[in-house]
Amino acid sequence: MIDDQAPKAQYRIKDTFLEFLRANLKGGMMDRIECDPKDRSIFIHFHLKKEAKKLGFFWGGRKLYFCFLSKNKRGELKLFKSWTNQYESQDILEFDVFDEVGRGSFEHFTDKKLTENRVLNYFQLLDKQLSHNKDAKKKLKKIKTKIERIKKDYKRACLAFEIEKYMQNIEVEELDKEIFIYKDFKIKLPHHLNFYQKRDLIFLKSKRLKKASILLEQRLKQAVNEMKSTEDSSPLSLSIENLKVISPVWEKGKVIQNSKQKNEDSFWELKTSSGMSVACGKNSKGNDHIRSQWANKSDYWFHLDGMPSSHLILKLASNQSLDFDLFSALGSALRDQGGHDILEIPLIYTQVKNLKGVKGTPGKVIFKKEKHIVVSYIEHWKEYLSSYCYKG
Repeated sequence: MIDDQAPKAQYRIKDTFLEFLRANLKGGMMDRIECDPKDRSIFIHFHLKKEAKKLGFFWGGRKLYFCFLSKNKRGELKLFKSWTNQYESQDILEFDVFDEVGRGSFEHFTDKKLTENRVLNYFQLLDKQLSHNKDAKKKLKKIKTKIERIKKDYKRACLAFEIEKYMQNIEVEELDKEIFIYKDFKIKLPHHLNFYQKRDLIFLKSKRLKKASILLEQRLKQAVNEMKSTEDSSPLSLSIENLKVISPVWEKGKVIQNSKQKNEDSFWELKTSSGMSVACGKNSKGNDHIRSQWANKSDYWFHLDGMPSSHLILKLASNQSLDFDLFSALGSALRDQGGHDILEIPLIYTQVKNLKGVKGTPGKVIFKKEKHIVVSYIEHWKEYLSSYCYKG
């Protein structure tokens, strides 16, 4: 708030850092601010629902870095670093966390703060500049439209030179028409005129076009100069998107948050001594993960046919191929994973390269070149897969 008034809408920019703070600290109470005695870094201590949280900032090399210490849903303390865009396990947060991004040791440093008057003057200057900028943009738009029209007319007028050359070898039959057409040039030919009179009429028109081309060329130069003058005298580069905003250094990409533990909870994996591996999703995220991250294009994807089920991926060793007993074990795994009480299990399968995820719907895929099979339930499918040895 500036002078009890919020900044105008045109001066506001979507701030991902502010969204991060709202998501993690909304409703929290600030306890205290801790200053680093060695460098330009601080910690802000918060409490939210009886849980302590810690937000740290470091200003170095004209860049702002931040970190955030809080508990995840499992009650584990995790530290988020903006410069790595990752969460990692951390019990204690000290100022030395910023050492990896250039924190040093200074005995004295000062920082001048802007006064409220200077901030108000800043917004008044923006009002003046952006208002002028808006008018200049309208004027520029009109000039650009004018230039485009002149260019179009000039291009047509320049056809006069081509027409005169073309008319030198024209045949009588070509002028035995009501309208003479040459590219964008058209002229009506009265039927009572003979060939030479029609040719003279076209020459006369082309001479007028020559004169027009000279005038249009002058008008085009004037319009271009007018546009350049308008651009030079107006702050056209000034817009709220182009204003420099100090934002924290934030590594690009998706936030990596306990990815290993998170993925392990969303699917199970089984490896055999023969080199075969099986993975089965426990939920939609797990289904997506084993398909897009765990599997190769040549691996096989399985699903219960016409029934809701998890996705299962099979990796075969180089000397292995599918067999009926293996189908039964995989179908039994999907049957138990989904809690279905059936003895005859309908299966559908295809290679992973024939799958395509559906955007906006986790766990859903579109498949092609699929095959259908019905197998019998094997109660001890897990032991069978664990001890599987290809008999080929």
